[in-house]
Amino acid sequence: MKRFMIFIILLLINTNVFALDNLVLKGIVREIHDNYIILDIDRGLCKGKRKIYYSEDDYVYNAVKTQNLIDKSISVMVDSNTCKKEMKVINNLKRNTGE
Repeated sequence: MKRFMIFIILLLINTNVFALDNLVLKGIVREIHDNYIILDIDRGLCKGKRKIYYSEDDYVYNAVKTQNLIDKSISVMVDSNTCKKEMKVINNLKRNTGE
């Protein structure tokens, strides 16, 4: 029994653990296109202009099409855990309140 417990402990120690994280980015919308926006991020690790894709299936499609978001600050959650030049919206695109 003791050997079995040691085997289980060693197995658990050597097991790789993977975590999936998503980034929440805050920036100013510079351009709106048919299926993406250009977001200018001036704080945090992902500084610079990023191309953020969205689709008609995303509920954000209506917000982008009906609201004047140019030069507005928004927050987006993207399907990446690293900074890339192009990313896809997950399920959050809203104008920040309190400004």
